[in-house]
Amino acid sequence: MRITACLAVLCAATLAPLGARAAEEGQTAFEGTVEAYHKAMINAKVSANVVSIPVRKGQEVEEGAILARLDDSVARAQYEIAVLQSSDDTAVREAELQLGQAKHELDTQTQLADKGAGVENERVKAKYNYDVAEVVLANRKSQFEQYKALARQREAELEQYNIRAPFKGVVADIVTEVGENTYPADRQLFQIIDISKVYITVPLDVRYIGALREGQEAHVTSENCPGKTFAGKVCFVSPTTELGGRQFIVRILVDNPDSILKPGITAAAAFAGISRDVPPAAAAPAPAAK
Repeated sequence: MRITACLAVLCAATLAPLGARAAEEGQTAFEGTVEAYHKAMINAKVSANVVSIPVRKGQEVEEGAILARLDDSVARAQYEIAVLQSSDDTAVREAELQLGQAKHELDTQTQLADKGAGVENERVKAKYNYDVAEVVLANRKSQFEQYKALARQREAELEQYNIRAPFKGVVADIVTEVGENTYPADRQLFQIIDISKVYITVPLDVRYIGALREGQEAHVTSENCPGKTFAGKVCFVSPTTELGGRQFIVRILVDNPDSILKPGITAAAAFAGISRDVPPAAAAPAPAAK
């Protein structure tokens, strides 16, 4: 009987909630959940077939790293044509040469007319040719600039066929595969999370709402990281209550450089000056000095 009773007590201690166990050990702790500091659902900006996926689930990636390459054969052909057009200024140089010749002829006919040795009709004709050459050069320069603008546009469009990580983080999920089409454009293909910092989201009884404020220090522990305590600060205190007014939400920001704390695991948060055994009014901390 005594052995059975001891085993029952041991099992109960092992299965007790994290916050309750911390309280039994003389600590004031409240259960919360670890959440990623930053997360993003990544989708394609164009509809195309996936050609390659050079990352795997759980892999750390840098900002701008390619997550997937899409079939860009049509877009690349359009880009290459635009590049050729934007790099060939032959038409502009020809127009500049024609303008130079027209100016020379106009200057010649003007000098002859001033000396009374020329024919006025020839000067008028030369002026007309010069004006036309000016218009032709302006048009060709404008068209050449349009080609260069189009090349830049095609280059930007081509880049859309590379799906990149928007920030440094971890590939949390991949929901596409090689050969699959990205249509529709708003369909999620990847999830990236940043856990260099994490949030601990803690629901607290409304009794403590006056005892917590942003910037207040907190200490976080987790059974997934035995023997390790993480220092954090309250970064959010919910202005409204949940569960019919019985609870409010507090979020703690914790540095997590080794990515030990993983999203979804349970953590216990202890706040300076707050105890289940101390009335909330007495537990309220003094405002932090600024």
